[in-house]
Parts: sequence; C-alpha cells; structure tokens
Amino acid sequence: MLENLYRYRGFISAVLAFLLLLSPPTQKIEMLALPLFVFSASLRIWARMHIGLHSRGTELCAPQIVKSGPYSFFKHPLYLSNWLAGASFAILYSGFSEICAIFCLVYFVFLLLLAFKENSFLKEMQPAPQIGLCEAQIIKTILSDKWTWFFQFFFIFLVLVVKTL
Repeated sequence: MLENLYRYRGFISAVLAFLLLLSPPTQKIEMLALPLFVFSASLRIWARMHIGLHSRGTELCAPQIVKSGPYSFFKHPLYLSNWLAGASFAILYSGFSEICAIFCLVYFVFLLLLAFKENSFLKEMQPAPQIGLCEAQIIKTILSDKWTWFFQFFFIFLVLVVKTL
C-alpha cells in the first residue's frame, strides 16, 4: 500500500488541496501564509539542489544517500517543504480554522507515511555513497520541478480568486 502512496503522492496531494477548496473560505487574509510559503519554496529549492533528478519519478529510488545541504539538518526536507507549502495554502484559504488544522494534520500524516516508507528503503541501502552535484545538474534539477511550481502557484492563484469572489 505504501508503494502506491509514493507513486501517487502528487495526485493524493492535489485531491487533498481540492477537498480544502470545497470548504468555505475565510474573508480574512492571514499574512503569516505568505512568508511561510516563501520559506517552503526556498527550502524546496535548496533541497532539490542537493537531491538530484531521481526524486521526480513514480518509483522510490536513490542512487546515493544525500547528507549535504538541508539534508544535514532535516531527514526529509522535501516533505517538510511540501507540508509547509500545504499549510500556507490552508492558512491563506481558510485562516486559522478547524478546517485548516484538519487539512494540515491529514497532510502531515500522509507525508509521514511517505517518510517512513522512504526510511525503510534507505536503510536497505546502507552504506551508500554520498551524492555530489555539479552546477549544471543543480540548475537542471530546479528547472525539472516546473510542474511542482506550476501547481503551487496555481493553487495560490485559485485561493486568491476564490477569496475575492
């Protein structure tokens, strides 16, 4: 079951975001959501600079174990950045409400399940060489995230449109 969670993680995240948009929006714009989103995007860029292209697939794989950059501080900085981005959407859309808290909790549990699956996969790789990316690979890695960026900005745009209607 966890393998399917990893394979469809983007789709599941989109369904959760869609379910959030079915709830009534708040009229107040919570300003905390904006710096939270900027921090999540910055963390995501920093993590993608170190992890490489293999993390964009539907199969759980890793040629090396990454221990540099944000991976030296957090075990799963991409999941953390995804959760922070999701939390910023929820706060922007529904404010500090029960719906926001439920969304954040469900999304956290979903990402936690993914992290547990990834941890067991990485334990099987021990010991593995650390990864090092050259500058061209780093730029290619960030640019390969175009759909992630598109959907994140699309949901922000959608939240702002719904709030102004």
